[in-house]
Amino acid sequence: MGQKANIAAILARVSTKDQRELSLDSQVERTKGKLESQGYVVPPELVFQMDWSSLDLYSCPQFQALQRCIQGGQIAALGLLDRDRLEAKGRQRLVFLADCKEAGVEVITCQGPPMIEGPEGELVELALAIGKERSVLRAQQGSRDGLADRATIKRLPPSPRNPYGYAWTKDRTRLECTSDWPIAEMICRMSLEGATLGDIRRELHMRGVPTPNGQEWWAKQVISGLVTNPIYGGRFYALRRQEVEPKHRRVEGYGKTSSRRKPLEEALYLSNIIVENPPLTWEEWESLQQRLHRNKLLARRNGKRDYLLRGLITCETHRRRYHGQPRRRTWYYVCSAGYEPGAAHCLTSYIHGPELEDRVKAICRDVLTKPEILDAEVAKRSNQSRDTMETIKKKLDALDKKESKALATETQLVMAKATGDASPEAYDRALSLIRAEKTWITEERERLQTELTASQEQQNLIIGLSQIRERLCSLLDRATTEDWREIFTALALELRVGEEGQVEVKLAIPVDQALIESCSPEHD
Repeated sequence: MGQKANIAAILARVSTKDQRELSLDSQVERTKGKLESQGYVVPPELVFQMDWSSLDLYSCPQFQALQRCIQGGQIAALGLLDRDRLEAKGRQRLVFLADCKEAGVEVITCQGPPMIEGPEGELVELALAIGKERSVLRAQQGSRDGLADRATIKRLPPSPRNPYGYAWTKDRTRLECTSDWPIAEMICRMSLEGATLGDIRRELHMRGVPTPNGQEWWAKQVISGLVTNPIYGGRFYALRRQEVEPKHRRVEGYGKTSSRRKPLEEALYLSNIIVENPPLTWEEWESLQQRLHRNKLLARRNGKRDYLLRGLITCETHRRRYHGQPRRRTWYYVCSAGYEPGAAHCLTSYIHGPELEDRVKAICRDVLTKPEILDAEVAKRSNQSRDTMETIKKKLDALDKKESKALATETQLVMAKATGDASPEAYDRALSLIRAEKTWITEERERLQTELTASQEQQNLIIGLSQIRERLCSLLDRATTEDWREIFTALALELRVGEEGQVEVKLAIPVDQALIESCSPEHD
């Protein structure tokens, strides 16, 4: 066996803050002592320390490196503090232990009962892993439920963290002003008066005001978080953030390490909590949020003009979007293809902007001012969307039952192999069929979830149509650019420019064909 005969590796793992007392260093020290007492040598490069969840250990890079060492025959033993440092999913734990056994690697634990050989040992490990998985899931769910219950049932803030300029009273039902309150008021007032985040940041630096954690310069994100917090308008909302999977991980990790800010209507307003002397009235705070949202939209505009139909026009010839461009003391919507190599010039490169916008507004105005058409379409689409959503949910429930059945079958198969009731060939054949079915279930669930999300968005779109008509129908003559963009979004407006320059208008509801045919303005 060569040098491998007395070489061992160490697996040390923590996952939650509660486990930090079982520090990685202390785990390594105890495990190394036991391995050395049995004649093993542990090279520094074979000490694998992991800050990772036991529910997802197979995706951990350090664990993958350990697996390669085992499968490559580099070690004769693996030491760990306790068997609960291993994967919490029963099937994956059995697979890992099977790899160790096949490679001749002895698994040594420092505490708890020793590993049992044979089928009985596999059954014990399966039971222990299932128990570990359930306890971890219960703990995670209990933590989330506890925070939600504190807000929904006890009507108290989930976190004791003090907002800048305020401090919680002992009973957590009142926010009292602190010595930083005048600075918070200054920030809110400057923002209300139109100051940018950069203006506020420079003013704070000029006055020598340190950040909440003592830094010299305030981050724009911190200032933005302050002026968008409803506390400074006199109201406390709980459960304002939701944990989500990050789109991109900066470092190797797992779990929902990012969060998104929920819309205020999705958060929980605790009217029993009193905010002392808020810097802004609620009306001022809402006005500030509307202006900040409008500024965010306008920041995306093209050049100095907020082109109303930006991103909504597609050239059917080149499959490109039109963008706005000033020209000859007016503006045009321009096909971004321009000239294609080896192709003729786009015949519809330039569309007169003011004329096109006026005609599109006329179509939308006609739709919104005919309630009989809109109401009938809303009722029709609402019923269709509701029926579709109910059908999809029934299919998802059926998939859940199939998945549970497949899981039970797989567990029985593993136990049959462990007890010798299933031959290796029958086990591999049955396992491949189960895995194929589980793969199909996963893909089908993703497809149905996509359909369900689309149906829910369609439902929200239809509801939004009625709300917009009620709110804006009487104001169409003086609607702002933001109002029109909201109308276009609710009507799912699309414009497609054909090869001959004709403009096809698509909306979420039927439109008078005569109006559509009149929507093709002159081209340049």
